[in-house]
Amino acid sequence: MNKRKKDYYELLGITLVLLSIWSSTILAQFSSNLNLYKFSNITYVLIYFFTFHNYKYFSFASMFVIGLISDSISGIPFGTSSLAYIAIYKIAVFQETIKLRTNFFAEWIALGMALFIAYTVILIVLYQSAATFELQVYIYNFIGTFILYPFIWLALKLLLIKLSDRKVND
Repeated sequence: MNKRKKDYYELLGITLVLLSIWSSTILAQFSSNLNLYKFSNITYVLIYFFTFHNYKYFSFASMFVIGLISDSISGIPFGTSSLAYIAIYKIAVFQETIKLRTNFFAEWIALGMALFIAYTVILIVLYQSAATFELQVYIYNFIGTFILYPFIWLALKLLLIKLSDRKVND
């Protein structure tokens, strides 16, 4: 995998992030009784994973734009998601730079730190803007996202291996 991936392969990450934002809003509309969307944030996991694995379309600017799209869809103060996405992005870039890859557990703990910082930023912005929020929902969301990471990591690794095998066989 030392060769540079094709553009359509690189677009997979951005596409999955945008689909996760879109699907979370649809899920919020249709599962109002269950509130399933409140227990994890797959978008954060996808941003961390694809940034950590050097996808070229994940940049400071793309995180800002994706955050603005997310804010306009979800209705939270404009720029809040951008700050959270950029915090996760910068932490993932730093950890990739110091080659944290050798140990999955260390990568998982680093994601926990990135999530903690992102949720802290969101809560500070919401508090400063006098918006109403439930702290318990954000705690559940943090825990759910952190616990969900190994499963999403494994699924994405298997998908990427399958795609790279398919490209080699073509």
